Amino acid sequence: MRETQPVMPGRSRPVPGPRLPGYLPTGDGTPVDVNVQGGLPSGMTSTTGDLDRFVSGLFDGRLLGPAQTEELFTVPEGPDGRPLPYADGSNCNTGPGRGTACYSVGLMSVPLPDGTVLWGKTGSDPGYRSGVFASRDLTRRAVYATGTSAAPAGGAPAVSLRLALAAFGN
Repeated sequence: MRETQPVMPGRSRPVPGPRLPGYLPTGDGTPVDVNVQGGLPSGMTSTTGDLDRFVSGLFDGRLLGPAQTEELFTVPEGPDGRPLPYADGSNCNTGPGRGTACYSVGLMSVPLPDGTVLWGKTGSDPGYRSGVFASRDLTRRAVYATGTSAAPAGGAPAVSLRLALAAFGN
């Protein structure tokens, strides 16, 4: 596959091919490829390869200092050393820590059935959803991008958890 350069914010233009199509319905329900609109002026377009390189550099300490890297893997805890309760049921609802904090300063933790904890981030733009998850030691990684036919909804997309469990579940 041909390598492309990331498209940076402020340079709104269609994504060069080959690319993943993403659709949104018009008022009459007709799907329209959102790429022809040129994207959002504040958005950045990248490939799954870009995301994999980024998470690798982030987790192995090439992008941040040791203290900032450690913060990425720390969820809020109470005086007892346990993660704080997470009242909103839209996230932090899997694994043995169900209902407790699962977000650090920038990443979401997802415990797997075998005890492995994945850390990652999801994102969405009209017509697209993506995510990157990895174990802290980077021995297990997954990056995905999907085209959608609906506007982004709040919370982590259910597809991200299903893909992570399918890739890493027992």
